[in-house]
Amino acid sequence: AGTRASAAFRIANAGNTGLADVRLSATDLRSESAVGLVIPASAVQFAAPSFAGINVGDTARVTVTVAIPRGILGGRYRGSIIVQSAPGAPGQATGGQGEGRTSQEIPLIVIV
Repeated sequence: AGTRASAAFRIANAGNTGLADVRLSATDLRSESAVGLVIPASAVQFAAPSFAGINVGDTARVTVTVAIPRGILGGRYRGSIIVQSAPGAPGQATGGQGEGRTSQEIPLIVIV
């Protein structure tokens, strides 16, 4: 508690079309063993919170850092990394704002 934990991971495009305007965010991390204990989503940061895109079969390296609040009890905290993107090759124009955006959730577990 009161420190930062960091880890790197790769996001892969295993689909059949390139992805553009890729954005990352996180949900709150909730304790698996106690009710009401939360590490807020605002404590989760990404070294690359957005990038132009990922082509089919490619990956992108991202570093996630979680600021563990002081006074938080030890245990497992579970949430999700949310990856949103628009279809199309990187830099390719897509329709209106948010049109055709896809979203994928990746589990995120922090052990304090």
